[in-house]
Amino acid sequence: MRGRREDEGGARLRAALIAVAVALALAVPPAPADATEATSGDSLESQVVRGEVSGDGAWPFMVALVSSGDRDDDLFCGGTLLDARWVLTAAHCLDGESASSVHVVAGTQDLTDGDVTRVPVAGAVRHPRYVEDRLPDYDAALLRLTRPVDQPTVTLATAAAWEARAPGVAARTVGWGASDPEATEFGPQLREGVTAVLADRVCEQGWGSQHSLDQAICAGLAGQGACTGDSGGPLVAPAHAGGDWVQSGIVSIGLVTDGDGTEICGQNPGLYVDVATLLPWLEAETGLSLGSGEPMRVGHDDVYRSAAAITRHAYAGPQETVHVASAEAFADGLTGGALAAVDGPLLLVPEEGPVPEAIHTELSRLSPRRIVAFGGEAAIAGDTVEDLGVHAPVTRLAGADRYETAIEIARAWGSTDKVYVATGENYPDALAAAPLAAFRGPIVLVRKDSVPVPTSGFLAALAPSEVVILGGSSAVSEAVGDRLAAVSGGDVRRISGADRYATAAAVATDRDNWTDPPFAYVAAGGDYRDALVGGVAAAYASSPLLLTRGDAVDPVVGDALARLDPVRTVVVGGEAAIDPPTARVLHDSGRR
Repeated sequence: MRGRREDEGGARLRAALIAVAVALALAVPPAPADATEATSGDSLESQVVRGEVSGDGAWPFMVALVSSGDRDDDLFCGGTLLDARWVLTAAHCLDGESASSVHVVAGTQDLTDGDVTRVPVAGAVRHPRYVEDRLPDYDAALLRLTRPVDQPTVTLATAAAWEARAPGVAARTVGWGASDPEATEFGPQLREGVTAVLADRVCEQGWGSQHSLDQAICAGLAGQGACTGDSGGPLVAPAHAGGDWVQSGIVSIGLVTDGDGTEICGQNPGLYVDVATLLPWLEAETGLSLGSGEPMRVGHDDVYRSAAAITRHAYAGPQETVHVASAEAFADGLTGGALAAVDGPLLLVPEEGPVPEAIHTELSRLSPRRIVAFGGEAAIAGDTVEDLGVHAPVTRLAGADRYETAIEIARAWGSTDKVYVATGENYPDALAAAPLAAFRGPIVLVRKDSVPVPTSGFLAALAPSEVVILGGSSAVSEAVGDRLAAVSGGDVRRISGADRYATAAAVATDRDNWTDPPFAYVAAGGDYRDALVGGVAAAYASSPLLLTRGDAVDPVVGDALARLDPVRTVVVGGEAAIDPPTARVLHDSGRR
């Protein structure tokens, strides 16, 4: 959100001004320095767009971009010090500018302070894939200073610091930009404001297809956010709970126009360039070691902590509905995953006994109004359901066995024209299907050589136009395929591969369902639990799920990642599931 105080030389902000109204689920007051999660509240009415004046010594890596004239307070953008000679900013800050027209002001929080460090710029380089009318994609630039600056430098968020950009995180925007929504009030003092990171799906409700979110962090609160003059400055957040602050984003775009054409800040979520996607380029240009090789791993060796982390990666709180499935039996979660991908996150619980603390903590964060348990007493015992009930009323979707339970879950979809079918005798073929089935149709179960009566009755009554079999004939026989065609009256096709990894790759790349996905989630194929929760998270993030061996990446998986071309790969689960060398290979295979 670039701008000058006067109509002087240089380009104005080149950003699309879109009249939209976004309903934000979160509104938070300024967070304490150790805050990592945005909470509900309604105390923003008296606050300005830029929040509050920063405390003395806060954000010492901040710099201001000013014109090369005599006035230190002629601000048009912000930036951060990567090291003594390099400044990171937004590429659109340089539209119409040359390096010689820009000076960097460092070492101050007050632009009118007479004792400031003002350094000319020796050279500037914008990301080679930056295009002016495609913000926020690749909206990044580097400034090389004529002399070193003796100030602390910023730490950039790597892919591994995923919590810094997780939905619901109370991040902060920092800059000298306008402090009122109509961008008429500029003050000389550095300001900061709390802004909640939003899930891409929420952000899309406002920006729609006007801007790509593939390489962006979306963050916004009603009446607060970045404004004119803040472009190029940072979005900062804790690297993890209780961790140090890191720069996760670069201010790129967020202005909208009202009915009379007035530019308004804080009405729409801001879009920030995700710095983790820039690290290879930054390292190549500067020679700095910035952690570009660190993979994004979401999960733990403990199954319940892993489920909580995966859900935390994808969903902000609160959520209307949370689903739970057994961590000790796969069948109900396989069919429930596709429904959860539509209605809300999925967590795992034990068949019997108390709910683990990690799940209680995540349920408290998600604050659901209802909990849906997949399966009957044999899958999730009554005492477990009672323990879940401290968070919200619990209902079950269950039948007499796994096949009937699948039908009860399928009926919760209502009308649908497509049904996916998998074996109920093993889990691998259906694991990767939750993102594919989400919003398309339910998953039901069959035996290898027969179609259970409940499944036949459901398909006959529904009469879908297409039935998609997941897995080869060794899992679901050709005779069963013929029977499915007869009872449904629809077309039957099969998605399969030579093994579970190839089948998952075939599911993930089926009919090119994914175009420029933000992520490709990859889970170990030897255990269903991380993949089950990961598939639901992947669906919510509009991304596919693949399966891998824990100690090697099959060529078919690497080929699928290359075809999917995600912005980044998310390794799901702990090191016991996918070892560090394999995680790094996956990271490199899926990195643009």
